[in-house]
Amino acid sequence: MSSQVVLDSEPLLETPAGDLMTVRDLIDRLGSISPDRIRLHPTPGTAVEADVVRLNEGKVGLFELIDGTIVEKAMGIFESRLAIVLSWAIERYLESNPIALTFGADAMFRMAMGNIRLPDVSVVLRSRFPGGKLTRVAVGAVIVDLAVEVLSPSNTRKEIDQKRRELFASGPQLMWVVDPADRTVRCYYSVDELVELTEADSVDGGALLPGFVFSIREWFAKAE
Repeated sequence: MSSQVVLDSEPLLETPAGDLMTVRDLIDRLGSISPDRIRLHPTPGTAVEADVVRLNEGKVGLFELIDGTIVEKAMGIFESRLAIVLSWAIERYLESNPIALTFGADAMFRMAMGNIRLPDVSVVLRSRFPGGKLTRVAVGAVIVDLAVEVLSPSNTRKEIDQKRRELFASGPQLMWVVDPADRTVRCYYSVDELVELTEADSVDGGALLPGFVFSIREWFAKAE
């Protein structure tokens, strides 16, 4: 890992939920995303966990619950492929180191503030589950130890910043933000502390997945 740790301290500005007056306020609150991704039924601000579970189980798309609003998850075909290849690499590591479980982009996790998020790849230590066994529930109430987001063209910086703050408030150890456009991976170790890697580097599992190393160049090559 050749890159150095830097601080990502760009301020996050958002409209408090109680001050929403216009559609623009709502869009800003959700991270300046495209309005095409915002669902109007249930009415924004009134949706609950059961609504997002119903939509996701209906296989009509992938949706997150953000401050009582249903938002479609952005994910293109290449982004999906990158997530699958990474999951394969982690699963291969876990075959001889069965310390965690890997989940795909349709796995729902409850954040500390009550939102429901769907990282593109999630890794959760087995010790988070009673007896090390997966709990059969629609929405995971466990801490996501590694959350991976593969950026799609419709993702915004503010949207990803908000998700990162939620994830770390809920207790993950690592978050990787993958940018397919320039083939970089921003590895966060806290809400603002990160290492930015290029194709010349490898991602590694650190203390979470000891010994796991995956070349970013190999990762993209396999995805293609």
